[in-house]
Amino acid sequence: MMARLPGYIPPESLKRVLAKVNLKYPLMSARFVQDSDGATRFMLESVTEFHIRASVKKADDEWLNLAWDEQQRPFDFDKGPLIKFLLLTSPHNTDLVVICHHAISDGLSLTYVMKELALLLDDPGQDVEPFLLPPAMSEDSFSAKVPPGLLDRILINRLNRSWKKEKVLFSERDYAKLYRDYWDRRTIGKNIVTLPVDTTSALVSRCHGERVTVNSALMTAFALAQRDVQGTKESYLKGLSSC
Repeated sequence: MMARLPGYIPPESLKRVLAKVNLKYPLMSARFVQDSDGATRFMLESVTEFHIRASVKKADDEWLNLAWDEQQRPFDFDKGPLIKFLLLTSPHNTDLVVICHHAISDGLSLTYVMKELALLLDDPGQDVEPFLLPPAMSEDSFSAKVPPGLLDRILINRLNRSWKKEKVLFSERDYAKLYRDYWDRRTIGKNIVTLPVDTTSALVSRCHGERVTVNSALMTAFALAQRDVQGTKESYLKGLSSC
């Protein structure tokens, strides 16, 4: 996600603001911990310094290529954090790019983080009120507990025995290899689509009127356009259903 902010913002200012925003959104400093049985959990630790890649902006569209390049660098799950930042500065405005792993944030949550960053960069003296951490997920978190049937119990026990016997664990090295293979073996491209201000405002207003998100409207439009281009081939439909 990218936000273009007015004025020059030095990296030191972003570092100070990130320390405050992290108090409100502690998952920003999370890393993964894997035990001997393969179970993985978040570990929230104080991060003294987030990854910030700062440079002087040479063109208005430069951020996109830098973000594309940074996206090809895998996160370090063991060390964290699972979020990184690009800062492209100029005397007139600054482009702030946030690249975040989906394990700690969805697209809507990232807009809240970006809004908080913009507000604090504009007024660093504001106080930040931390959110209460939600309870850890457990069986007690579910109000309805349906006991499994006999067939389900047999299947579950068999899977558990097979897992303990094989002990297949996926490590940081496996993740890094999958990441490299994805970028090396696939043809991945990017397109830039810019809507005029009045068209964007009309789209947002119509979505509010229809009680749907802008993201849902855009994804529906892309799906319909892709269907017009690719038709109703079975292979295409399978790919579409998994998106």
